[in-house]
Amino acid sequence: MKTTSKILLGLIVTVIGLGLLHLGLSRTRPEPDAGVPTGYRSELGGIAFATPEEGLYMKEIEREGTVNPLSIVLVENTPENVALLDGEGAEGREGPTSITVDVYENPDELPAEDWVQRDTNWTVANTSSTATTVSGQRGVTFSWSGLYEGKTVVVTKGTRAYVFAVTWMEAADRLLGDFDAILSSVSFE
Repeated sequence: MKTTSKILLGLIVTVIGLGLLHLGLSRTRPEPDAGVPTGYRSELGGIAFATPEEGLYMKEIEREGTVNPLSIVLVENTPENVALLDGEGAEGREGPTSITVDVYENPDELPAEDWVQRDTNWTVANTSSTATTVSGQRGVTFSWSGLYEGKTVVVTKGTRAYVFAVTWMEAADRLLGDFDAILSSVSFE
């Protein structure tokens, strides 16, 4: 009887184990859609991009009903920077260096070169710009200098204009590499 009980117990354990294995395999997470980066995605902005795995804090600001309905700001993840982006920081100081992605309305579906020239917020008229592409969309890129060094890339797709910008203090700033990684992973939806 002892041998029969051991065999029966072994069969029960095996059946339960196989059942759990089957359940685990059937609940495996599906693969993400090919070509769509993991990280940040916005239906409002019609954009997705990969985000650095660590070291940056991201704040999304939605303003429906405006010409700039979406801004995404990424800064070094420090308590001071987080507090500033969350509106809890000290007043009377400059913001940190950052990566920003702004989505604007482009109702006339202008190409990036024309959209930038038409909007008085951009200094392209006073600086040299070069042609570029982001995720297959034509655009312009230009550098500027002020409180920080800066680089801006503008592309348009349909009724939206996308403005990607990075500011830095030193050429070795980590944000420059993160900016290039974000630009290379952009997907417009």
